[in-house]
Amino acid sequence: MTDLEITKLCAEAMGYTDITEIEFPNDPKRYVAALDSHGRGLLFNPFEDDAQVMGMVKRFGLALWGNDHGTQAWKWHAEEQLFPDDQRPAIGHGETANRAVCECVAEIQQANSDFEKTDE
Repeated sequence: MTDLEITKLCAEAMGYTDITEIEFPNDPKRYVAALDSHGRGLLFNPFEDDAQVMGMVKRFGLALWGNDHGTQAWKWHAEEQLFPDDQRPAIGHGETANRAVCECVAEIQQANSDFEKTDE
């Protein structure tokens, strides 16, 4: 999954609407713009915005920890703590805490989207 796809899933999970890709001149990155619950526009970029990531940690009750497993290469892990008994928790890993959280929330959102599709 690309960073852009992960970002869109995270925006959906946070309840943002009118989620669109945007580009800025002379910037190779693509970004996600969305509307919050009050109709205000925002640039959603949780890979780089610590406040947006902490909002996801709080909303989804994630555990976040890091370790190096003796390899001297630090790795972050985010894990869903509140999930139904018949399911496994969503887990994200990454070189940064932000990436681990984004991957975890994207997995949660994707599972919810898949569930909604089968429920229809």
